[in-house]
Amino acid sequence: MTATKKIGKEDVIFARVTLLGKELVHLRLQGIESLREINSRIEQSICNPLVRFIEVNIRNFSQGWTRRYTYTLSA
Repeated sequence: MTATKKIGKEDVIFARVTLLGKELVHLRLQGIESLREINSRIEQSICNPLVRFIEVNIRNFSQGWTRRYTYTLSA
């Protein structure tokens, strides 16, 4: 994460996960301090073991920034 896109424990984070344009998971998170924690929560939320490559859109509602990236789930 760049210096301008920090995550604080008090921030409200929305994470939307899609696969080929279809929404798999939509999370509202608080108390998160890193992108690693967000990815961990996403992995816990996806039940389908066949899903590997996903697109993640994160919105930090408290600070007003968004970030989109492709993520490969752990095997």
